Formats: sequence, C-alpha cells, structure tokens
Amino acid sequence: MTAQEFLNFRDYLFPASGFQSLQFRLLETKLGLKLEKRVNQDFINKLKEEDKKKVEKALSEPSLFDYVERWLRNMPFIEFRGYRFASHYKEAVEKMHNLDSCALNRMLEGEEREAAMKDLASTMEIYESVWDKDVHNKQKELGARRLGFRATNACLMMMLYEDQPMYVLSHVHT
Repeated sequence: MTAQEFLNFRDYLFPASGFQSLQFRLLETKLGLKLEKRVNQDFINKLKEEDKKKVEKALSEPSLFDYVERWLRNMPFIEFRGYRFASHYKEAVEKMHNLDSCALNRMLEGEEREAAMKDLASTMEIYESVWDKDVHNKQKELGARRLGFRATNACLMMMLYEDQPMYVLSHVHT
C-alpha cells in the first residue's frame, strides 16, 4: 500500500488511529518505552479515563525491557574464577586503538590526522563505558545508555561469543 493509499484508507479507521489506540500504547509500554522518551508525552491525557488507568497501571509494572535487563544482569561468566570480561575487553580495545592510532599517524598528515585522531579519541570514550562503571553510569544519567553496567557487559559478551555452546540454546540442558 502506498502512502497515499494508506492516507485514503485511514479515514475509514477514524477515530481509531493505530498510533493513538490504547492497544498500541499498552504494547509500547509493556515493551519498555518510558513516558519521558515518547514523542507525544501528553497522549495519556487524551485517553478516556478507563484507558488512562490501564496505561498508568502498565507504566507502573515491569516491562519486557526490565525483565531482559534483569536476566542479562544475572548472566554467569562475566566475572568467573578470576576472569573479568570487562578487563579482557579493555585490553583488546586498547590494542585495537594503538594499532589504529599508529596507522593514522603513518597514513595521514596535518588537519586530516588531527580530525581522525580526535574521532578515535571520542570512540575510545564510548568504549570506556564498557569497562569503567563510573563512566557507564554517567552516560546512563545523561540518557546515552539505558542498560545497567553488568547487563551491558553481558549483552556484549553474548554478542561476541554467540557461537560458543553456552550461548546456543540447543546446548542448554534443563
């Protein structure tokens, strides 16, 4: 359906636009969209009182995002028998950074090198939030991160080691 066809069809749905429907708002909420992150934060005041109560109840309950974060936070092996994923990740990233820095210094000159080195430094600041809990929490306060420190580490570890048997569901024994 083209955009124009949808606009013509949409009139038949009035006033039940999907964007404004209770079901759509409840789904967004249950998935974890926070009120303060919504484009239209005032939507709740446009709902019928009965529907408003349903959305407010959903907002007060844990969302799927909350459950996933809790599950990630409890993942084993992030820190296990002296192994700390964040430390090993930091070591790998610092090696990569040093190689990139050497390559940029060798290949570029002047302003182009300065700009590239500045970009590389800002990239390192982003990586830093993976191994430095204080940096991570500061970024979370600023809204640049949503998952907690441990959940972020678990998520990254799972992504990097997704081919390992412990992360493949067919190998999980109950």
